Amino acid sequence: MSDKCHRSPSKPRNTARHVSVDVNMDATDPRPWDNSEGIGPTGSPYRRRPPQAPLSWSVITFDLCLPQVIDGARRFRHRAYRDGTMGKVIVKRDTPQQCFARLELNNGDQVMISVAEAEVKVTKMNWAGMLPGPTLWQSGSGAEIAQKFFDETKLPQRLIDAVIDRIIDCRSAGDIAARLSAKPDEVLSRYAAVLEKAADRAIRDVSEVAYPKDLIKSALRHHLKNVNKTDKKAIATLEAAYLSLSNFQPLTTEERDAVLIMEGSGDASAVERVRHGDVYGALRTRCQAERAALLDELHSLSRSR
Repeated sequence: MSDKCHRSPSKPRNTARHVSVDVNMDATDPRPWDNSEGIGPTGSPYRRRPPQAPLSWSVITFDLCLPQVIDGARRFRHRAYRDGTMGKVIVKRDTPQQCFARLELNNGDQVMISVAEAEVKVTKMNWAGMLPGPTLWQSGSGAEIAQKFFDETKLPQRLIDAVIDRIIDCRSAGDIAARLSAKPDEVLSRYAAVLEKAADRAIRDVSEVAYPKDLIKSALRHHLKNVNKTDKKAIATLEAAYLSLSNFQPLTTEERDAVLIMEGSGDASAVERVRHGDVYGALRTRCQAERAALLDELHSLSRSR
């Protein structure tokens, strides 16, 4: 499967707010792009292929993803693999007869993900992955699977891939059990405590939050869907917390230094501020891009409530 991103030519690279993705199932298709353009429901520009094209491909248009957000996620994942903080997939099968994956985590623990008839089970493996050990987590319903692993603001995934993405960065089997067993109230409580700590800082390292940002977003959406619609204060608080996720970014050492200099108490010299200004500016642009994407997600969510 190949995918291509197209930004609106009227907007510069660093401020583009909408992209469209073409998912072409036939990479050998020689036909040129149809350059006709349209406007999506939230103002997203898109390009499309001719309507007479065969069913070997499909075009998916969305406006929730930004180039800076994609780039930040890629850099975080690449750095995690480089630093040895990301686990790896040892074996995976996804067929009508079998659907499972065995992962090796950062500390050497091996776990097995099994998917069968809308049920997900994660088991710790012993003896170098040869013998099954204790069950770390098992789904109780289809609704629980959807809430844990699927995000309506993202492109759809196979269930086994969604589970892998959710736990591949856990450092140990115990971390997987804690993450998957966490309830929305617990996730939100831990996140609220982080927000209240050093709230005067604009940009913070993503390692400060106890759970992955996607899991926090899922908890916030859960509460937004169930909150009393007349409680405007609660809605505003939840939405502000949702947008604040953009402040938490995977930071390199250079970026951490730039944040300390540019957001410090004013003791930094003018020379230091100039030296770190470009790095901090690029980081701010990344945060603003993600905030714009989160705002679009909130608008979509509000229309569905």
